[in-house]
Amino acid sequence: FVCNEKTERADLVGSWLPSPGAGPLGVAWVDGPLIVAMENGWPILLDEIAVTDPRVLTLIYSLMEGKRGELRVDENPDRGIIVAKEGFYIIGATNPNAPGAIMSEALLSRFEEHMEVRTDFAMMRDILGADPRVVTFAEAMEARRVSGEVSWAPQAREVAQFSRSVERSGVEHAIANLIGKCPVPERDVAVEVARSAFGVSVQQHLVL
Repeated sequence: FVCNEKTERADLVGSWLPSPGAGPLGVAWVDGPLIVAMENGWPILLDEIAVTDPRVLTLIYSLMEGKRGELRVDENPDRGIIVAKEGFYIIGATNPNAPGAIMSEALLSRFEEHMEVRTDFAMMRDILGADPRVVTFAEAMEARRVSGEVSWAPQAREVAQFSRSVERSGVEHAIANLIGKCPVPERDVAVEVARSAFGVSVQQHLVL
């Protein structure tokens, strides 16, 4: 399930939806992905969990503690209390650079395992055929991001977009477009790294 800042409790738990032949009210209860996962003993992946409203996340906190989680479905008394079957657990994923992404201590502390997955630039170059120059640029920017010098580095989508941009508009435009995605305060660093990676002067091509 992909979360966003507008995700509501109903998106996860379920809601009453219009349904032909559902009786005088014309609505029927439809379980959300959280209940489906709990009742089937399946893990559930909540992608972009860090941008979700904390008030919505509180409903999963109790499900992340102890051996068996329970969820009271107040919206539908007939569903009562859902007890998670063996095999259910919650996986949270997020892009830490996404606008508004905040992994609170309350949320982080409930995950037993933490893992950071970085872009495999070598695979993009050696297997997917990405331009070696943009891979060199991305790797150098990523190293500076990890060291804390900058907050941005190209990821897989930007590397792939670079090749398409070269085909459409040429390498100079592609370089300018790539640097233009970097936050303005950090563009001097990106220009410096691009000069080294691409072996060309890029300042006059910089798109502001």
